[in-house]
Amino acid sequence: MESIGEVVRTSTAPAGSFRGFGGPQACFAGERQIDAIARRLCLDPVEFRKRNFLRPGEVPRPGETPMDSDLEDGLTQVAARIGCTGPRTPGVGAASPLA
Repeated sequence: MESIGEVVRTSTAPAGSFRGFGGPQACFAGERQIDAIARRLCLDPVEFRKRNFLRPGEVPRPGETPMDSDLEDGLTQVAARIGCTGPRTPGVGAASPLA
């Protein structure tokens, strides 16, 4: 019996217990909410995220470990590499695949 298959590319994240069931979907939903909040405040979604990052060495709350990486620098580099800088199409945020 011959098997026939077709390769397709989708924009959906695979989910399963090995990936943390529901993790990609929940992360996407949360990031889209951050985009919506930024838009309502008339702020750039990337800049809005940067305003709320912990800085290296800043303690989030007593008893927790401080950050050991520069999240702002990382987001700046990623945004530049994917072209997510400056004005964007209305309704399209940093978490959108159309950003």
